[in-house]
Amino acid sequence: MSTEVYRFRFEQDIPLEEAEMTLHLATFAAEGLFGRVGVRLETSYFLDGPRRTISVDGTTEVGAAVVRIFTGLVIRE
Repeated sequence: MSTEVYRFRFEQDIPLEEAEMTLHLATFAAEGLFGRVGVRLETSYFLDGPRRTISVDGTTEVGAAVVRIFTGLVIRE
């Protein structure tokens, strides 16, 4: 079993709270595909303020979808 945790690091000029809100937006978008319960059960993330990172568990289909959506949104922002 492979572990696929995706870590996103943000520079000082990017408000970490905004990055987290973008992750929430990605989660809401994934709810359209997998339903609210599916997303809540199969998605997790960890925000490390001092290191300015957000780690997202992409080991499930739902988690991988959230990672893809989040990456797309962050690139556009």
